[in-house]
Amino acid sequence: MIAVAPQTPAHLPKAQAPEALSAALAAPFPHWWLLIGGCLCSILGGYVAAWLAKHDELLNGALSAWLCIAFGIAAFGASVRGGTPVWEVILGELASPALGLLGGYFRAAQKRKRMVHLAGA
Repeated sequence: MIAVAPQTPAHLPKAQAPEALSAALAAPFPHWWLLIGGCLCSILGGYVAAWLAKHDELLNGALSAWLCIAFGIAAFGASVRGGTPVWEVILGELASPALGLLGGYFRAAQKRKRMVHLAGA
């Protein structure tokens, strides 16, 4: 067995590091996996926020995205200058609270199902 160490940005000459980073971020495979992972984390965050709040699940699920929105607004210029299309940045800003709301909805549905089950017992 031959072990091959991957060439990381720390081992690249300083002049090649920005090009390597741009090439890695421009690849479609990691980009879509990061997008899917971010969406799932927004849903999970909304669910956990609704679970912790124990009331107003939809509101608390949607409000769980406030930090994502704040960071997105703060990084908007850098994202656009870095090559991310404006529509994609705006869509991400709008999707974050919507997906958090979805997580809150999942928690509310789970809570409602439990209440119906307990009432029927």
